[in-house]
Amino acid sequence: MSDEPQTKKAKTVEEPAALPVIPRRRIERLGIDVPVLGFPGIALCTDRFADPAEAANLVTSAVERGATYFDVAPLYGDGLAQARLGPALAPHRDKVFLACKTIFRDGEGAEKDLDCSLKACLTTYFDLYQLHSITTKEDVDTALGEGGALEVLKKAKAEGKIKAIGFSAHDEDQALRLIETGEFDTVLFPINFLAWTTGGVGERLVKEATKAGMGILGIKSMARCRITSEDGVEVPQGKMKHMPEDMQKERLKMYANPKVRGQVLRKPFCVSHVCP
Repeated sequence: MSDEPQTKKAKTVEEPAALPVIPRRRIERLGIDVPVLGFPGIALCTDRFADPAEAANLVTSAVERGATYFDVAPLYGDGLAQARLGPALAPHRDKVFLACKTIFRDGEGAEKDLDCSLKACLTTYFDLYQLHSITTKEDVDTALGEGGALEVLKKAKAEGKIKAIGFSAHDEDQALRLIETGEFDTVLFPINFLAWTTGGVGERLVKEATKAGMGILGIKSMARCRITSEDGVEVPQGKMKHMPEDMQKERLKMYANPKVRGQVLRKPFCVSHVCP
């Protein structure tokens, strides 16, 4: 046996398994494929992502894993989510589908909301821009009426500021009214197993949206919301109660005050350093 010291053979370091591929689905009306899992911009409102590096790391990780559908709205954190998402998403903008929303039903508010969000997200366009949380008959009447938000969205689409027009809703009856107009490319609606099988929530919407050739986007798939009546058993037909709705309604009542409205329209739902 040789007296020379034996060299230990280095252990082979196994390469990490390939990242799982997130399945994609086709939105025929838009001619694009999107992942079945999206990135919730509202998640950036937590304290952890006050550090821009943390937000950038999370967004980059999502893009690398194929979660390239990004959802945000000025309502989330009063502009905080979009203020943090913009810089984090900027290096990946050409690789992702970016969807935003407006809570305003009137044209003036929606237009200022859109311009503010474009600035906050550091982009010149949104792939999808939606009426946010349509819930009441008045929401639909105002948005579709003269001087309503839909007029602004159609104008913005013609100008290239948005590529597609959609809406999110929590009342199936009002959602069906919007679908019937033929003006919307997508619908974002709470669809989950429990609400569907127990109360039929979403069945009519899926049928009519499919018939209209719209893209159907699901939210609250894990049922993180109030889906039952007081007895905790029955799900009201066609209803999907949404936790922030009461807050939104109160906020819109506040904005009806002329003095408050003047302030809001200068900086709608935005943090001060985003919308000067």
